Amino acid sequence: MNLSSVTGEWKLKRIRDDVEILYGKGLPTSKRNSTGGILVYGSNGIIGKHTEFLVEEPTIVIGRKGSAGAVTLTKEKCYPIDTTYYVKIRNSSKLELEFLYYLLLNFNLSKKAQTGPVPGLHRDQIYDLEYLQPSMAMQIKIVQKLDYLFTDFEEKKRRIMELQNIKIASLISTTNSFKQRLQKSTNLEYQLRQFIISLAYSGDLTVDYRAKNLHLFSSFVTSEYTHETRDKERIDEWTISTDTTNENKEQSITGIDVQHIDLPKIPRQWLWTNIGSISNFIGSGITPLGGKSVYVDGGIPFIRSQNVYPGELRLDDVSYITPQMHSRMSRTHVMPLDVLLNITGASIGRCTSVPPAFGPANVNQHVCIIRTNNMINPEFLSWWLNSSFIQKKISNIQRGQTREGLNYSHIRSLPLPLTTVEEQNEIIAKFKEKFSLMESIKRRLNSIVNLHKKTSIYLEYVPRAILDRAFSGKLVNKIEHC
Repeated sequence: MNLSSVTGEWKLKRIRDDVEILYGKGLPTSKRNSTGGILVYGSNGIIGKHTEFLVEEPTIVIGRKGSAGAVTLTKEKCYPIDTTYYVKIRNSSKLELEFLYYLLLNFNLSKKAQTGPVPGLHRDQIYDLEYLQPSMAMQIKIVQKLDYLFTDFEEKKRRIMELQNIKIASLISTTNSFKQRLQKSTNLEYQLRQFIISLAYSGDLTVDYRAKNLHLFSSFVTSEYTHETRDKERIDEWTISTDTTNENKEQSITGIDVQHIDLPKIPRQWLWTNIGSISNFIGSGITPLGGKSVYVDGGIPFIRSQNVYPGELRLDDVSYITPQMHSRMSRTHVMPLDVLLNITGASIGRCTSVPPAFGPANVNQHVCIIRTNNMINPEFLSWWLNSSFIQKKISNIQRGQTREGLNYSHIRSLPLPLTTVEEQNEIIAKFKEKFSLMESIKRRLNSIVNLHKKTSIYLEYVPRAILDRAFSGKLVNKIEHC
């Protein structure tokens, strides 16, 4: 210990020089008399009351097991139990009890406790600690100043925590309509996203849109079929007229038998079909001969399952192949507005659509390309495939197989709720609006979390800094010379 930085007469001492550390005594709950006024102390503070005391004079209780190293000052008669130590000062004219209390706090005894199923602290670990002991008058001054600073600090801490709680309450009120669905969730972002998806594909996001635009469904020949009718009949085919190429072109959509399939309810203007009915191409790539060794530093992006996430392509770690190899793998050239679906591995089921301005790319065997016709917005299909309903379908398919993965037949047969392209576009616009709000909430939440982390660090640092200055002889001296 460096004495040169300490002014005045400070002596190098050990705890054992002036302090006796004694064991607490067992007092099971069944033997306590809670009508008494004597506080019973466990390793982390007050745990009950009793009619008898073990220690008559003021003391310091130290956690021995459990919350080992926790330090509690008590000025009343008390009963420390057998998971604790308590202290007796050998010579009260040399060492002030509250000075010793702050000193033990400064030693941070919990970090000295032995780890294990039941953390423990040995007496010798405390006895052998060295410290600088000032005169009794200086000890009293230090205690007075520490009492003042810690009282002030606790008040500021209380106000800071109140402000943080207000911020958190404000955040929760922003998401009030989702609160019941989210309060039991461990993954707020996922649950919020799934809630929005469920609203979209039940038609709840676009109720007003359909009411105002019934004329758009006149060519969508489903109005004669109610949910009740669909439950009784097998609908083999509907005819849908599309006008996305400035030509009235009729295309057939194969319906599915909804009588024996547990499907979510959809608006009566919609219909149930499958992925195969709206797809022009379904296929996955290959891993080039030579595997990773054929990847190059730059060239054509080679999209793998780790690049495909719900609603986005993450290309930070994308691999590249040469243009020549890309040309040889012509079957799986990725085109703008393709839908990419992971069909094997831990990320099976993750899906996104390719942005309209996306350049040339290719995929490996773990990623399937779904190229749609003009009856569906690829983003509409992508988010449906990311829904919890389809993810459960994919999980059920996996359970019935010996080999993990989706084949093309599985993909074609996946059910799909279909409405007009115009309503699909409206739903995607609503998606973006809701997801933008979600990202805003996420940023606010992250901001609060980061603030909480910084505040926690600050609130932990301040007491340690105060104690460090106090027991290095700087706190009182600085005040006296201000």
